[in-house]
Amino acid sequence: MEKKKIIIIVAAVVVALAIAITATVLLSKNLFKGNENSSGTDSTNNSADYVIAGSIKISAGTADGSKGDVVSIPVKCAENPGINYSMGGIQYDTTKLKFVGFEKGEVFNDINYNNKDGIIAMDLNSENYDKDVTANGLLCTIKFEIISEDKGDTPIEIIFHDGFSCNSNEEIITVKAENGKVKIK
Repeated sequence: MEKKKIIIIVAAVVVALAIAITATVLLSKNLFKGNENSSGTDSTNNSADYVIAGSIKISAGTADGSKGDVVSIPVKCAENPGINYSMGGIQYDTTKLKFVGFEKGEVFNDINYNNKDGIIAMDLNSENYDKDVTANGLLCTIKFEIISEDKGDTPIEIIFHDGFSCNSNEEIITVKAENGKVKIK
């Protein structure tokens, strides 16, 4: 039980640091134009002065299997308005699934990932700062070994949050997430 508390605390610290670093990067890229307060609003008229340029749909697929099977979950994007950078990830249940592989898809050539404690954190980058990636299709394929005999669905959750994706004009791209699942038979 004590080990679980430590893991939860470490995970919370990692998430807090990731949010702080991302906020600093976004602010340094001047995503919040006009009055430079951190709320993204102009204190004189209380209206938002950041630009939302569009929305992308990121979805995780589904797979079926039994204990010991390795399953592949495709992660795809659609309705891409043009993205230069995005940070987010995939969350899964480590008591039911074991991460065993990551394959880049055809949409982004520059994807960095890190798997830790049931979260696969990902950075998606355009190869050219001045040019957006506009393709739709496969972002990556994630492979899991099913390690549980518990029958039923275990979620594969998309955790790309709004404000962590932008285009080359430094405008925010929102994310419409569609979670996937592994059905354990």
